[in-house]
Amino acid sequence: MQRWSLGVVLAGIIASCSVAAAQPTGRVQVGAVRIFVDGRQVNRSLPASFPLDSLEVEGRREVDRIRTRGFLYARLDSVVYGSSPAIYLSRGSLVRIGEIRIEASSQGGIDDPEEFLRVRLGDPFVPSVVEQDLVFLLDAYNRAGYPFAEARIAGVELVPGDNQRVRLTLELNPGDSMLLDQIQLPGAVRTKPGYVGRITGMRPGRTLTDFDPEEIRRSLLATDFFDEVGRPTLARGREGSVIVVIPIEEGAPGSFDLVMGYTPRTSAVQSGGLVGTGRLDLRNLFGGGRSFDLRLNRLPGRVSTVDVGFADPGILRIPLGLEGRFNGVQQDSTYDQQRYALNLSYSLSRNLRVVAGASREVTKPGQAGLRLRAGTQRIPRSTASFVGLGIRFESVDWPVNPRRGLAVETMFERGNKNRTGRRADVSGDTLTERTRSGQERLRVEARYYVPIFQRQVVALGVDARLVFSDEYDESDLIRFGGANSLRGYNEEQFLGRMAGRAVIEYRYQLDRYAYAFVFTDMGILEVPETPELEAVRQILPGFGFGMQFRTVVGLINATYAFNDSDSPVDGRVHVGLSFSL
Repeated sequence: MQRWSLGVVLAGIIASCSVAAAQPTGRVQVGAVRIFVDGRQVNRSLPASFPLDSLEVEGRREVDRIRTRGFLYARLDSVVYGSSPAIYLSRGSLVRIGEIRIEASSQGGIDDPEEFLRVRLGDPFVPSVVEQDLVFLLDAYNRAGYPFAEARIAGVELVPGDNQRVRLTLELNPGDSMLLDQIQLPGAVRTKPGYVGRITGMRPGRTLTDFDPEEIRRSLLATDFFDEVGRPTLARGREGSVIVVIPIEEGAPGSFDLVMGYTPRTSAVQSGGLVGTGRLDLRNLFGGGRSFDLRLNRLPGRVSTVDVGFADPGILRIPLGLEGRFNGVQQDSTYDQQRYALNLSYSLSRNLRVVAGASREVTKPGQAGLRLRAGTQRIPRSTASFVGLGIRFESVDWPVNPRRGLAVETMFERGNKNRTGRRADVSGDTLTERTRSGQERLRVEARYYVPIFQRQVVALGVDARLVFSDEYDESDLIRFGGANSLRGYNEEQFLGRMAGRAVIEYRYQLDRYAYAFVFTDMGILEVPETPELEAVRQILPGFGFGMQFRTVVGLINATYAFNDSDSPVDGRVHVGLSFSL
């Protein structure tokens, strides 16, 4: 709790002249009143009209405003009534700070409290500036673990022998440092206090330091587990400890997202069709911030994927997170692939985590993958193991519809891939060939949100994936294109060893959840030379517009996108629905 008071005693310092005049009745318009300060007319915002007999009251209010700027001797000289009413004032001398004394009951956790004051000797004495300095000083004690520190202006008096300077006395009581007794969450049903402590950096049994209510509130809202978070407050706990009280309104425990799209006919052979993704998200499982997700993806042709993941942000009661994920791909009759990944993440701060992971992949050729192309089996049977290191940084004001902030996620992996396949020799016989090659992978995703006007935001982003290998087959390459990678193109239309895009979105925010947007995606694709593909590098622009809004059903996101080779009427339509559970 932060408290301060302005106990300023200026008896004998300020003398105001009395004004004696007959005070007529009636009202006067503001434009008819002139105000003079030291003989010069000034402009002031007065009420539109007021009684003539209150001219003296308005004059004294002007005196008070002048004194707040350090002219403590300001006075009201006279008031003129009649057909041309006027107020005459004198500022007097500017009073400066001659001495600063801090009377502290104890030193607390700060060696030199005066270093947190902006006012210095010789500065004009402005009470509002001194009060703001006390706020800064109390914030410093709060960060040092003294949340109940108190400070006030205890006295202001003239320096002996100098009527232009004052001695400023500040009274400071740091109180005692406070241990955090517990975190209370009024309104919580599932959320555990221990999870909130990990997110905010507060630990029961430890000294409460750096208590910033707004930062705590932003950290909890950024998890997307809560619809509302009230302002955290402090209460006295047991034996000199403190209790942090955070009112919360929990969000839905999960959601089911359905994204449907239509891709137009691209050739006489390949017709248009529906594509779609279904995703089940369970959030804040058992109140500890755990999550589970399942995604099924239907792509053109006989192509489908399944993605399953589980994450626990804090195990062993330390900021160590555990994540497990399985990804399966069935690429028509060419191949199927399974990937198992396990990551450990450690929280370095409220916004930054470092991630270390390991993964294993198994690729099995299908009937089409067993065929020989250029004397080599199209898709060899393979196993691969990788280890990786990455970071995650997220600091946005509201995850559903950010107005400002930055989010970055990167992951670099290195490993080896063992292949077993058939190869034709010069005589036409087939031989079994086993090879081993090194492989490196990099994934980068970044978003930066910049407010430009009251409701308008520019979202800048970069998405990139790269694969470096001694040799490539189709199962190694990145599939690129579609609603989640490069808008304006068909789902997974391209293959490459390097695929990325730069994103520029202009958003007009309608409310906390809704916004309309236009966008440009600028994609880049690099294809290596393989028996199936020719080496090429392409620039792939995409354009479009859309809207996100919230209904009683859930969150809806609709996008219309096309590329520079399309007619604007031949774009791709994607509609996403998020149903709360």
